[in-house]
Amino acid sequence: MVPCGDGVGGEAGAVSVHGQQYFCIYDPLTGDPVRCSFDDSISLEKITELLTRHARVRVSGPVKCNRAGAPVHVRVASFREIPAQKDLPQIKDLHAAGVNIAQGVDSVTYIREMRNGK
Repeated sequence: MVPCGDGVGGEAGAVSVHGQQYFCIYDPLTGDPVRCSFDDSISLEKITELLTRHARVRVSGPVKCNRAGAPVHVRVASFREIPAQKDLPQIKDLHAAGVNIAQGVDSVTYIREMRNGK
C-alpha cells in the first residue's frame, strides 16, 4: 500500500471493535470496502448510528491505496455525514433552475480556459 490522499467518502456499512477498532465505508462506484481505523477520540456511538442508517460519510485522514490507486485504508482523524445521493441536486434540477456554469461561453472554450487556469 502507498499513501495517496487525505480522505474518502462512501456508505458506512460495517464496524468491528475486536482488536483494532475499524469501520468500513463502501466506494459508491465499485462497491469495494475501504477500512477506516480509528481510536477512542472517535465516537463509536456516532459511527454505529450512521451504520444503522446506511448513511454516507466522508472520512479525513491519511489514505493508503493499492497499486491500482484505489483507496483501501484510512486512519481516521475526523468524519462527517454527507447527504444521500437522492437528496443532492440532480442535473434536471440544475437545468430547471437555469444554472449555466459556463456563463454563456461555448463548453469547449470554457473547459479549455479552466485547464489553462483562466
